[in-house]
Parts: sequence; C-alpha cells; structure tokens
Amino acid sequence: MTWTGRSGCWTRPATVGGSTTAPGRSTSSPAARTSRSRRTRISTPPRTRRSAGRPRSRRSGPAATCASSREPTSRANSGSRSGGRPSPRSCSAGCARRSSTRTGPAERPMRYRRGELWHHSDFRKLWFGESVSLIGTYATQLVFPLVAVTYLSASPTELGVVSAAQFAPVLLLTLVAGHWVDRVGRRPVLVGSNLARMATLAAAIALLQTGTLQVWSWCVIAFVLGTFTAAFDVAWHSYLPAVVERRHLVEGNAKMQTSYSVAQLAGTGLGGWLLKVLSPTIAFLIDIASYAVSVVALLAIRKREPRRARPAGNDESMSRRLTHGVRLLWRDRVLRALMLEGAWFNLCEQALLTLFMIYAVRQLDLDAGQVGLCIALGSVGAVVGSVVAGRMERRWGTARTLVVAIGFASCSPVLVPLASGPQLVAVALIVLSFNAYGLGLTVFNVHNISQRQARTDPSALGRVTAAFSTIALGALPVGAVVGGLLGDLLGVRPALAVVAAAFIAGWLVFALALPRLFGEPPAPDPAPAAATGAAAVAPPS
Repeated sequence: MTWTGRSGCWTRPATVGGSTTAPGRSTSSPAARTSRSRRTRISTPPRTRRSAGRPRSRRSGPAATCASSREPTSRANSGSRSGGRPSPRSCSAGCARRSSTRTGPAERPMRYRRGELWHHSDFRKLWFGESVSLIGTYATQLVFPLVAVTYLSASPTELGVVSAAQFAPVLLLTLVAGHWVDRVGRRPVLVGSNLARMATLAAAIALLQTGTLQVWSWCVIAFVLGTFTAAFDVAWHSYLPAVVERRHLVEGNAKMQTSYSVAQLAGTGLGGWLLKVLSPTIAFLIDIASYAVSVVALLAIRKREPRRARPAGNDESMSRRLTHGVRLLWRDRVLRALMLEGAWFNLCEQALLTLFMIYAVRQLDLDAGQVGLCIALGSVGAVVGSVVAGRMERRWGTARTLVVAIGFASCSPVLVPLASGPQLVAVALIVLSFNAYGLGLTVFNVHNISQRQARTDPSALGRVTAAFSTIALGALPVGAVVGGLLGDLLGVRPALAVVAAAFIAGWLVFALALPRLFGEPPAPDPAPAAATGAAAVAPPS
C-alpha cells in the first residue's frame, strides 16, 4: 500500500493479472511477489488498524474526512480497482459529497464570530441613534436636579419631589405603554416619544428664558419628560429582539450597555460643564439635537416589524389585559427574583443620588462642574463592566455572575458617607465608589435584560418589559421621596449611611435566593394569546 498525501488515504497499487505492481517498477518473480504481498498484509499501517476499530474523534482536515469514508462495501458494488477501497480521486469526491449532505443532531451547534453585529446595518443604525441620544439624555438628567438646587434653592424634600415627578410616569403609565407598544408596534412609539421629548425640552427652555421657572412648574416639565421617556424605554427594549436574532441578544445588550456607560461618562461631564460655564439652555438644546439624530436613525432602519393582527374575539377586561405581563412575570420565579432585587436596588439608588446632590454641593463645596466630573470619572467602571460582562458569564455562569455583579454594586455606596476631610480625598473616594458601582450594575443589567428577552415570548415581550419596568423602575420616585425625607429627619450624611446599609441587606437576600431558582425553565403563558389580547404575528411583508 502507498500513502497518497493529497487525498489523505492508503491505496493499493494497480494490479495486473491479480498481482500488484508498484508505479514505475516491472513485475518480479512469483516468490518475490508472494513475499511482498505477505509483507503488505503483515505490516498494515497503524493508522489503518486504528481506524478499523474505535472511531476517531471528529476533526477538520483531509485525514478526518477520509477516515469517515472508509465504510464496509462489497466488491460487487464497488467499481474501484482496489477491491472496494476508493481511489484517491473517488475518495475526495465522496468526502465532499458526504460533508455537504450530512445532517442531524451529531452536527456541532452553529457559532458566530464575536463582533458580528458590527456588520449588521440595521443594528448599527439603532446603536448609533441611541448612543447619540443618550449623551444628551445624561446631560439633561444631571442638569435637572442641579437647576433645582442652584437656581431654585430647593430643600432635600423639594428635590426629592422633583426627582419623583421625573420617574412617577414609570410607576403610573408603563403598563399602559407596554400594552400599547405590543399593539401598534415599536418603531412608531420610539419616533413619537423622541418628538414629544423635543417639544417638552423646548418648553423648559422657554421657562428658563422668560424667568418664570418655579419648583412646581419644574415638576410638571419633569413629569411630562418622564412620561415619554418611559414609553421610549419600553418600546426600545422590545424593539431590539425584532432587529437582531436571539443568539445576538447578549452581544447587542452588551454593546448598548457600553453606549450607556460612555454616554454617562460624556453626558454628565458635559452637562456639569455647560451648567457651570454657560447655562442649562445650551444643555437642553444639545439634548434636542440628539433626539433628532435618533429619529433619523430609527427611520433609516430597513427591517420591518411583523404585522400584528388584532384578535377577532376578546371578552377580557382592560385591566386584565394590562396586568397580563405582571402575571407572566410573576409566574417565572427567575424573572420575579430579578425584578424584586431591581426594585429594591433602584429605591436605594434614587435615595442615594438625591442625598448625594445636596451632600456634594452644600457639604463638600463642589460646584456643578466638579459634580459632573465626579460622576463622569466614576462612569469608567461602567465601560469596563460592559466589556467584561460576556466573559464573566462564560467563566462563572449566569447565576453567579448576576449575584457577584449586583453585590459589587451594592457594597460600593458605603464609601460615599465616608467621603470627607480634604476635598481631593473626598473626590477620590466618591470616584472609587462610583466606579465599582457602575462596573457591577452594568454587568448585572446586561444579563438581566438578556434573561428577560430570552425567557419571554416575543408577542408578550412589550407587556412583560412594561411590568418589569413598572415594579423595578417604579421604585425610583419612592426612593427619591424617601431620600429627601431621611435627609431632613437625620441629616444628609447619616441618611447616606442608612441607605448604604439598605443596599447590602437587599443583596444578601437576593444572593441566597437566585442560585436555587436558576435551573427552572421559563414559565408557560397562563392564557392563550387570543384571550389575553396578544397579537398574532404574521410573516414580515
């Protein structure tokens, strides 16, 4: 036998009259031929003996494909001259045919390259528009409470009311927004919400320019702006699975969390600098321009959402249809645990941020630019978190990653009430606390959102997202009021210590509960789609 390196097979030389003849050699005597044939049978190559027994492991390359082609065949059915063994040419052709037609569960799961979404044109448009919009949004979120503290001289309770007005629509209107989003589509809600926020900020600029701004009117502006922000957030989290495939959800959410982190880094620093050097009007104008960019990017997306036909008969009450997402969410014990931890964390977070604004400006003597710089430098940890979120999940698993990440974010606020003494030392402790906080929270958010998207039926994702936001984000206005009241009752610094202890207590309960629940499958829908008002999904037009 000879080894043909090009095809990767052992083949017999051509036979003449029943004897083997090596290429380029003449036939020899019968004794020599008998000796050579005996040597050929005795010295079977090790590779051939091993392939005849236990099957070799799958691998790429010519050797692997040819090993798979050595199947027992009868001489009568074989047209080769080698007694049933394919010649080099027929081996390569047979391997190609088998590799091209092989199907079934033995195939390896399809993998995709990291960074593949950057080649997805619709995702790039969605990512770019939202990233630009977030820079203006974070600038506005910093300017809103600082305007109340510096321009309106608001007390801790008044500042808490302003913050509560901004997040109250999440608690009051998100369920309606989720039901509406599932029925009319995501992209129209996204575009309309951006246009409405542009008009609201224009009204805020008019109040600032005319000098008629008061605490109550600032609360009204905050409430209207928060209403359309809540509708936008529900539609956006439901729109991403309609743009990318499900296997890309973790990568897509990680990229968006990177945008959130970078936008917070740039937007808060920009907002504090604009408020110190120029005026809040410039910050609002930048936010209006960012919303316009988002509208253009959304309208440029080519992929259409599936058409949603309204059900023919629906006798269920409106309240039951609105709470359908809550029922789905509550039946899934993994999503329920994530939701309750998110609600407690957000309550403590907003109490901390409400107290921090007064603590930084009035007790640490930081101006608006320095406050914005502290928050911006503290956002570097969030950028790191968005990069390592996928690696942590692949190394530790989803449940452990969620527990470790939210624990990191829950323990870091302890450093905020310890920030005192020389201003440089205080700023360093605040930046360190915010970095650890942002890193843990970003990793948690990536996998929290991905779990919700993966464990929920797409036809009910808008309502489930709305239910999750109503309970988890609905704690924000409660936390703002609680933080303001604690600041007036205990003082700002003792209140910060109480809030830091509450962070840790909530994390300990979550860490004990989540790992036991994570092996459970997603909960089934308690009612059929026609009875709950879920829209039937038709193929894209």
